[in-house]
Formats: sequence, C-alpha cells, structure tokens
Amino acid sequence: MFKRILALGMTILVFGTTMAAAQLDANAECASPAFMTPRLVGGMKARVISTEPVNVYMDFNTASEIVGQVEPGAVIPINTAPRCQDGTVWWQSNFRAPNGPDDTPFGWLPESIEGTYVLEPYLQELSLPEQSQPITATNVASIEQVAQLEYGAVSGVVWSADSTQVAVNTVGAVWIHDLPGNAPVYVTPNNLSTNLTTNMNFSADGNLLATAGTGAAETEANPLFVLWSTEDGSTQLRFEPEQVDYGRYAAISPDFSMLATVQWDGVITLWNLSDGTIRSTLEGHKLVGVVQFSPDGQTLVSLGGGGMMASDTTLRIWDVAGGMQRGVIDLGSNTLNLAFSPDSQLVAVPAPVTDEAGNLNGGLWVINTATSEVRYQVPLETGFGDVSFNGDGTLLAASSAYFDDERQGWVGSVTFFDAATGNQVYDLTLGLNLSHIAFSPDSQTLVIVHADPDFWGPDRVTFWRMP
Repeated sequence: MFKRILALGMTILVFGTTMAAAQLDANAECASPAFMTPRLVGGMKARVISTEPVNVYMDFNTASEIVGQVEPGAVIPINTAPRCQDGTVWWQSNFRAPNGPDDTPFGWLPESIEGTYVLEPYLQELSLPEQSQPITATNVASIEQVAQLEYGAVSGVVWSADSTQVAVNTVGAVWIHDLPGNAPVYVTPNNLSTNLTTNMNFSADGNLLATAGTGAAETEANPLFVLWSTEDGSTQLRFEPEQVDYGRYAAISPDFSMLATVQWDGVITLWNLSDGTIRSTLEGHKLVGVVQFSPDGQTLVSLGGGGMMASDTTLRIWDVAGGMQRGVIDLGSNTLNLAFSPDSQLVAVPAPVTDEAGNLNGGLWVINTATSEVRYQVPLETGFGDVSFNGDGTLLAASSAYFDDERQGWVGSVTFFDAATGNQVYDLTLGLNLSHIAFSPDSQTLVIVHADPDFWGPDRVTFWRMP
C-alpha cells in the first residue's frame, strides 16, 4: 500500500510512513524487545557515560577475552553496524591508539549493561570561520585547513547550492552539517546495517536531501530513493521500485524528477519519480560502475565497471531527454569518480594517460559533454583519485595518493589546474592517504578527505579556506 504526497511541485510514490531520524529503523534482530533501543550508528563517535570503566571484549559476548577498558568520559569511534546477542547491542571500536604498525586495537563494547546505557552518541559540530575569499587560480597556494570532522569509511561529500550545508556519506549514515555549527542531523535507510547510499543531492532550497542506493545488504535488494528533511532527518518521500539484477548503484537528477539505476548486465534504467514509471533504458555497457547526472540534468555520464568475468572501461555520455547515447570513449581502465563543471559542459575523469615518452601512467581526462571530444589530458605517474571543479568552473582540483615503500608512508597531494587549459596551477602535497575532494559552490571551501594517519582510526574530513 502506498500513498501519494505533493512535494517539489510533483507527485511521488511513497512507501511506508514518515519516520524521525531518532527513531531507528532497526532490523528484526536488534528490534526485538529483548534489546534496549540502539542510539548509535556505524561511523560515528560515542562517549562513555558510565561511572566505571567499560570492558572491551575480543568478540561480541562477555564470555570472550577482555582486551581492554575504556574510561568514563572517553570518546571512541564506532566502526561498523552492530551485532545483537544475549540481550545486548554490541559495537566494534578501535578503542585506543595503536602502539605500532602491527598493533590492531579493535574490540567490542556493549551499548548498555543491565538495562542502563553506558555509551551515548557524541555529535561533532562543524565550525568554520566567517566569510572567506573564493579559492581561485591566483590564490589557491595560500589555502589552509580550518576545521576537521572524523567519520568511519567516508564514501562521498556533497554541498548544498548555497554552500551552507554539507552532507558526508559514511559507513553507517549520511551526516548533514550546517556551517553555523549546530548539532548535525543524520539520515540512513537502515540504522542498524551498513549504509549503502551511492549518490546524494540537496534540493535547491536546501530543505531536503535526496539519497539513492540500496536499503538492504541482501543480494536481491532493490534500488532505494529517499527524500529527507535536513532540519530533523525525517523521511519525507521513499521510492523503492522492484528491479531484477539491480547493480547496487543509483543516481538522482538535480531536480529530483528522475532516478538512474544500473543492472549487473550493464543496462541503465531511468525512472520517473513523479509516478514510478520507467522513462527509458540505456544499453551499451557490459558492466556499469558509476552513473551521474550533470548539474543541468540534461546529460548522464556512465563509467564502466570491472568484475571477475567481464570488464568495461568505457565512458558513455547520454542525452537524458532523448534516451540516446551521444558518445563513447574507451578510458583503458576502470575508474569510480567523475565531476561535472558547474555549466555541465565538461566532465573530468581520472584515467590512464600516455605521456610524451610513450609510457602509460595515471592521469586526468577532461571531456566535452556535448561533442564527446577530449578537451585535454594530464598525465600523472601515480594516477588521480577524485576530482572537483570550483564554483565558477575556472579551477579544477584532482587528488592523488600512493604508498612510498622507501619512506614507508603515504604521499598524497591535491593538484590544481586551470580548467580551461589543463595547465597546473599549484600542488598541495600532504603526507596522507587522500580520497575524496569537494569544492563548495561559492568556492570558499574545499573539502579534502583522508584516511587516519595511524591507519586504524576513522577518516578525516578536512575543510580548507583562504586565511
């Protein structure tokens, strides 16, 4: 049974009912009356609120070995989804700093003991300096880190159109932070399971966040589209169409009118969110790893995926209105990241490039979305990871990272290019394992995500601005 409600000037199918983020959508095991209601999610932090130290166990039961203790008041990271056993909800944590490269300080803690919570959510607030200059090619060499958040397994970051909100996709939830520094709101399709969101978009007014992906870890799971209130995390709309052989990746059009989903056989389906019908199917890939709508919603770019039995290294550009392919380019390798310029005319993709000596190295491709012509290529021996344009499209940033065996450490950098010519402007070198980057639309802030320098801890979501 579904109901229709009006939002954004269109009617959307809604399955289920509105639910506040504080009311956890527990799975059957942990939702049993035998367990106290879990208040944590994977990837966040928790604070010890008991008056006595809390034991940390090797496994999720009190019969296993005690591997440590956490003192009252301590703040610890929560790594993954919980395990529920013997009336207790258990959370895994790397509960202390490692003593060396071979030390793995992981263990399981109970959220409650004998009917009393011993762990509570610890919410991180984002505080950035007031008004800053936009980051441009002429001043980017002066940027500096001004803030940091810590979350487990960050897989994406998006900004609202007015640059006042940022959403961080993590292993257990999507966290919505506002720049005034209020307590964040989190949303997740299944609070007690791994967060399988693959794409996020804010509404134009910033009042809603759309997420797309999968709501469950089962092999036969369906695509899931959800609209959330950014004010309180409540579910506003939910669309979960049945799709055979769903390939576990989905993307949302900027105006929330369409959902793109992929199948294991490489077929891309475009759904009308107004009535839940199929708009068109796009065929050509063997496998699909990523799909993404352009900012104007008129173009869809898809990247081939790799598997045990097949591999697809092509980039395909699709006309959304006509449901037709505009062009195809063989990148020579699989890649999982892309970025559109703000005017939708260019798409940047990390992929191998042949240098002047004829060697095939990592690199960056910038492609015209209307003609499918390669505007330019930039080689880089270690390869690029993620890419992002600044708000006016004049500056292009690309992250890279590699492990230096001689130094026994990571070397990471964000390289900045003139977006029109591909000429390098500046290289920000950091001794870190970098992953995702994201410019704010007003160009005042650049997010750089990197792994814990000590390896075992949560990812760092760092914010960079002009001083």
